[in-house]
Amino acid sequence: MSLSLSRSKQALLQQGVVIPAHPLALDSRGRFDERQQRGLTQYYCAAGAGGVAVGVHTTQFEIHDPQVGLFRPVLTAAAEV
Repeated sequence: MSLSLSRSKQALLQQGVVIPAHPLALDSRGRFDERQQRGLTQYYCAAGAGGVAVGVHTTQFEIHDPQVGLFRPVLTAAAEV
């Protein structure tokens, strides 16, 4: 598999960019809070992050399980901001 990046993305990575692990927004009952998740993504973008790494923190590995059903909604919420 070959991965190709645009020149602008290559330059950005070579200059250095922060891509933090994105926290998972849950409500008081432990359910996914899409509105707060989008707010977190907006915060990171406004703060100058070069992107966010969704579902990479060890506390979030469970969201990759299809039976949990959270990976796609969490990833979509981040991508649409």
